[in-house]
Amino acid sequence: MFQCVNDPAPGYRSADVRRVADVPGRKHLRSAASSSLAIPTTRRSTIGDRAFVVAAASVWNKIPQEIRSATSLPVFRRRLKNHLFDCVLLL
Repeated sequence: MFQCVNDPAPGYRSADVRRVADVPGRKHLRSAASSSLAIPTTRRSTIGDRAFVVAAASVWNKIPQEIRSATSLPVFRRRLKNHLFDCVLLL
């Protein structure tokens, strides 16, 4: 997902990914200032919620902002790994 948002990713992956700031009518929301992604609505919860665009955008929005704002892929991976280890240690 990091590559879909920041770097050139395959067109079939990044074509449907949109930031909240790019959606008409949502430009003035607080989430538009962050790197949150718009989660498309689905008709079927069993199939539609499992689609890459929906599932990936949901997980991306749950990641803390300091991790999403990484400048490169290695930095993003390192921060995400540390965050996941911290989450496991809290259990």
